[in-house]
Amino acid sequence: DGTRLIVRENQTTGGTLKLRVLRLDPSTSLRAGPSTPLSASPSTSLGASPSPPPGTAPGQTEPLLQRPFNEPNGEISPDGRWLAYQSTASGRDEIYVRPFPNVDAGNWTISTSGGTRPLWARNGTELFYLDRAGAMTRVPIQTTPTFSAGTATTLFATRYYNGAARGYDVSPDGQQFLMIKGAAAEEAPTMVVVLNWLEELKAKLPMQ
Repeated sequence: DGTRLIVRENQTTGGTLKLRVLRLDPSTSLRAGPSTPLSASPSTSLGASPSPPPGTAPGQTEPLLQRPFNEPNGEISPDGRWLAYQSTASGRDEIYVRPFPNVDAGNWTISTSGGTRPLWARNGTELFYLDRAGAMTRVPIQTTPTFSAGTATTLFATRYYNGAARGYDVSPDGQQFLMIKGAAAEEAPTMVVVLNWLEELKAKLPMQ
């Protein structure tokens, strides 16, 4: 809802990484977690402690999928009903969708020629991901009366920086992307040294 940020603490407490929920005001709350936050379900208010699943304690983590594949970058749909993720189940990274939180109730293949780093459009009718060549790809999604995915189309082929997790975001209207652009290959690394910067600072911002 635009009022909170979920971040991972750099420091550890007792050897356990922490996920911190930051309100956009002075108050904060703390959640325990073992990894990097990727997505939040809209079905539970971040301002209150959620009711844990049966057999689990508040703050306790529970694996959704335990399979012998690399399956990172899980993204929950805006309505909280679907989980998009990438998996090496086919022998290479592809994008899949499962129901959430009952992930064993179905499984749909979204990409067919390689895909990583999925992201839902805010209206839940589109799924974005990077294809095997790094091009931004769009797939229309229909969830009623049953789940189905349309034909994938390439939006743009320009490659941008992406780390291990998703390194881009899309605007609420789905019309603009925020991405990290690397330096051109022909540009040599440079270093800028500024001399007498304190005098310039004094001139621009007189010290009291």
